[in-house]
Amino acid sequence: MSFKNEYSRDQLIEKDYEGIINRIPSPLLLWKKKDDSFLCVGYNHAFDEYFFRSGKKLLGKKIEQIDIKFDIISLLRKCFNSKSTLKKEIKYKSKNLTLNLLLQIVFIPPNLILIEIEDITEKKKAILQLEASEVKYRTLFEEALNPILIVNDDGNYVDANEAASKFLETTREDIIGRNVFDYSPPGFVEKHREEHSPFYDRRTLETQYYVNGKIKILLLNVVPFVHKKKRFLYGIGQDITELKQIQRKLTESEEKYKDAFNQAQFYRDIVIHDIRNMLQNIKSSIFMSQYYLKDTFEIGQILEINSLIIQQVNRAEKLIKNVNTLSKIDKAEPELHKIDMFPCLTDAINYIHKSFPQGKIDITINSSKKSYLVLANDLLQDVFENILLNAIKYNENDVIEILIEISQEKISNKLYNIIQIMDNGIGISNNMKKKIFHKKEKGKGGKGMGVGLSLVKLAMDLYDGQIYVKNRVKDDYTKGSNFVLSFPIPS
Repeated sequence: MSFKNEYSRDQLIEKDYEGIINRIPSPLLLWKKKDDSFLCVGYNHAFDEYFFRSGKKLLGKKIEQIDIKFDIISLLRKCFNSKSTLKKEIKYKSKNLTLNLLLQIVFIPPNLILIEIEDITEKKKAILQLEASEVKYRTLFEEALNPILIVNDDGNYVDANEAASKFLETTREDIIGRNVFDYSPPGFVEKHREEHSPFYDRRTLETQYYVNGKIKILLLNVVPFVHKKKRFLYGIGQDITELKQIQRKLTESEEKYKDAFNQAQFYRDIVIHDIRNMLQNIKSSIFMSQYYLKDTFEIGQILEINSLIIQQVNRAEKLIKNVNTLSKIDKAEPELHKIDMFPCLTDAINYIHKSFPQGKIDITINSSKKSYLVLANDLLQDVFENILLNAIKYNENDVIEILIEISQEKISNKLYNIIQIMDNGIGISNNMKKKIFHKKEKGKGGKGMGVGLSLVKLAMDLYDGQIYVKNRVKDDYTKGSNFVLSFPIPS
């Protein structure tokens, strides 16, 4: 509370100025202009208590007669001449103490001046400590190796240190004023808003920044705070972009070697299983041949057994070819070009008939034309051969019937060549339909479905096509299978 300069001399007398100034807690002195000097004409109790001296001894004395340890004459003259209120900070030495005082010098017309004295020593200490603290904070803020960003309640940056500028690859001036979501990767703004919700909350998270066309990752620790009644967020982060790249490469490497190991295991299982069966069949056939050779009248049986041996040898050759082809696909993607798939299909059918010369195999093609272009490579014939071999291998009928239907269909505004290969074999259960194209799955009775269907699936993926299997007869898988292949028609 300070003494107002709205009272005239007469009003002070009327209002009992002594009573007024004694109610003010700050030390006060009242001066009156006389000639070229100023007389002390009043004081309050706070003056006595604060300066440990009687203000009464000052009454009636000129300013020049009073021992005051600071220059007050020039201040009184300046106030009187300007007829205005002045403020002045001074240092006042009292015994072993040095005090910081704030003088408010008020002109009271026509010739009075009131000096109000406020001790601001502790306030000055606090200000100095705050300034020192701010210097230390600023030094730590600027010299920190980790990016530090300060955001207001609206999500706009209000400060950033040098490390943050390096992370965002721009200047501090460019960062300030921008919104935090301005650095979200394209299409990630809503996702980032969800990750940072509620916004004014403590959190630790990995967040992505889109910086000069590339994504960088910051492990960010966010802490809310209040300064001058305004809310802010203090975020200190660690650039983990390279760490994430290393982790991704390690994961890819682990998956690569895991896949290589699984692939080797798969090839081993297939070769051991299928070759063992083939050798057993050949061994049995040789034994039967030796038996029938004793009777020259059983030449027909011997020829049939020799045909079986040839079939097993052909199967072994096909297995070796498939394993070799699969290993090449796994290593690199072959180049694709436009191929007429109809000749590939007929060549595959001819291969089947040559491989099973004694077999009763009826293969029929229903097609409106004899030419269908697809984007493929030399594996296309292997695709057809393996599906046809599968239809024969898992068939217990005396006559194996295979119906092939070719058509064209528009799917999602794109034209496809559709091939359906239907057989009258033992069929595939619904549970197995989802698994037969995976390398390690087993067929009916635990028998391996073979490497062939794995090759088919890999090739169809390579051709950007699709393959799936359904029942030849709806709701009865035991009546045979229908393999459906879709090939995009090249433009």
